[in-house]
Amino acid sequence: MKANITIDNLTFRPLSDEHLPTLFRWLNSPHLIAHWDKAQSLEDVRCKYGPKQRDTDQGAFIVMIASRPCAYIQFYWAARVGAEW
Repeated sequence: MKANITIDNLTFRPLSDEHLPTLFRWLNSPHLIAHWDKAQSLEDVRCKYGPKQRDTDQGAFIVMIASRPCAYIQFYWAARVGAEW
């Protein structure tokens, strides 16, 4: 299980099912839909981001400022994800 990482008032929480409704809300914000040109259903979000919770080749986190979610970040181990890297 991945642990929280806290630096000053920032906490990086490993993505979990409880965060998926927040991601859904963020991804369907008008300013993001205008940029990505694609609305997503909650099921779309679950299908795309749910597996990231168990993937050992990447990390997915919700960033919290003083216990309030403010961002989603992810990283990939480039050497492990394929030749295109």
